[in-house]
Amino acid sequence: MRRVSYRAMIFVLSLALTGLAASWAIGQGAAGLTSIQPVVSNGLLPLNERVAIGGRIFSNAVFSLIGDGSSTATWDLGRKFDRFEAWIGISDGEDVPNYAPPPPSASAVFTVSVDGARLYESPAMSKGNPPVQVRVSVSNARAITLAVQQSGFGYGPGFPRLRFSLWAEPTLIRLPKVGGGARIFVNGAPLDATAITREGVTYLPLRAVAEALGAVVQYDKLTNTIQITTRR
Repeated sequence: MRRVSYRAMIFVLSLALTGLAASWAIGQGAAGLTSIQPVVSNGLLPLNERVAIGGRIFSNAVFSLIGDGSSTATWDLGRKFDRFEAWIGISDGEDVPNYAPPPPSASAVFTVSVDGARLYESPAMSKGNPPVQVRVSVSNARAITLAVQQSGFGYGPGFPRLRFSLWAEPTLIRLPKVGGGARIFVNGAPLDATAITREGVTYLPLRAVAEALGAVVQYDKLTNTIQITTRR
């Protein structure tokens, strides 16, 4: 019997054991929305400093500069991204420099529109509510518009430092292009598994292929090692 250690092939084995989800997390491209200038802005602006929502700190945000009323901004996507993600809520104010606390009456409704179609609308959110995560598909989209409808804010002392409604850590995600479905044959016999192709590279399910060839595959979690034992 011959034993071979394949540390470099751990990714391929994880695909065989856990499916396509493992490949999804690897090779993602992402762009922070605060680093991209909106093509149109009416009261929503990027803010590259920390913010707080419901006691949770975030590193950046798109914020509303307007008191009561509607704020919007639109970004050009150029069909380059697959998903938009952000955390929404009303800023705590007290614990973040340069922020004035929102009044107790403050509330806001957040919406996301993609190529003119509204795909997300939040319930009314108040100060102290925990942040809510938003995920919207933007696959093949040309533009995304974020909007906030605020009420009960007024203008109050400290305006225009009242950065009340926040899209915290807004991110555009580009997922790796994955193709699949190619049938696998071992010595002419069809295998009950398929290959996947990601960015021009085809990956085979290691365990299924190795066992079809009469080998034994073992994964040692402690040493993060795959052992493939073949017959001479």
